[in-house]
Amino acid sequence: MEQENEEKAPKKKSLFLKLVPVIFWLVVIYRVILWYQNNSSENELYSLMYQEAVKEVKYHLNASNVKVADFDEDNVVFQQWEYRDFGEGNLRYARYAVTVPVEYDSTSGHWEQEPTLNVYYYTSDQNVSEGVDPSIEAHIYTPDMFWDSSNTTWGK
Repeated sequence: MEQENEEKAPKKKSLFLKLVPVIFWLVVIYRVILWYQNNSSENELYSLMYQEAVKEVKYHLNASNVKVADFDEDNVVFQQWEYRDFGEGNLRYARYAVTVPVEYDSTSGHWEQEPTLNVYYYTSDQNVSEGVDPSIEAHIYTPDMFWDSSNTTWGK
């Protein structure tokens, strides 16, 4: 009897030792998938914010020959959470500074600017106690901006 128990113990240990690396790799793969999903959705959001900022810049420059740099996630920087009322009530928005590198060719010459716009993002998957209304869909809001040539930023 004792001999059978001694044979089973090493088998249990060897099975456990074989499962440890498998479990480790499953956890690693799971974490990589979560990381990728987080980063790809953030990249998508940043790209949408950049596109909205580009529309504002082109609108305010009112020129057809404006050349805008391609999207780079470094051009979108989270600033802070703040409360704003853009027509839906006083809601909690994440404010981002979005820089849009621009080249402008005109008959009078050539100049480059990098205006920075405030872009606000509202998401209903925040904590309701923080001033969130889950009935309002997530959205990006770019308030009307004007060119401030003194500091090359766009402000409200």
